[in-house]
Amino acid sequence: MHRNVAAPVDLPVGDNDTGHLKGMSNFVHSLSPQPGTVAAASFWVGLRQNIYVAVRKKQQVAINLVNSLVDRSLEGTDDCSWANRAVVHCADVLNFCYGPGRTREEGQADLERLMRLNKDWGNRRPNSFDPVYKQDTDSVPFPEILYHRSCQGK
Repeated sequence: MHRNVAAPVDLPVGDNDTGHLKGMSNFVHSLSPQPGTVAAASFWVGLRQNIYVAVRKKQQVAINLVNSLVDRSLEGTDDCSWANRAVVHCADVLNFCYGPGRTREEGQADLERLMRLNKDWGNRRPNSFDPVYKQDTDSVPFPEILYHRSCQGK
């Protein structure tokens, strides 16, 4: 049996592809999000969507990363908080890459700080972040990697 599979489509990046993010941002900022609330869930979904748009448009993340939900520490906590720290780190890297110009010294210091945080996150993360399955990386360009909890693979 032959199945027709649609070819992947690269959706155009236009002026109207971020309108939903403005509504989410207004919702989150009007509520002072606290962990475990709808506003907090909206923030994390919105941040992930902002990261996607920022990568596609090669721009900074358009969401405020200074609030009570953002935790850049490396202290012990639950897996979902570790995953959220990785998401924030990704946003910080995008903001570094596509942010405003800085002096060479400032840029070097920021790069070293981000590299150190990335290494420290990897060294201090819980063992539960080890994949339960990882496809052979030699056989495909994007191997399948499975984790124990859904928050680890978002």
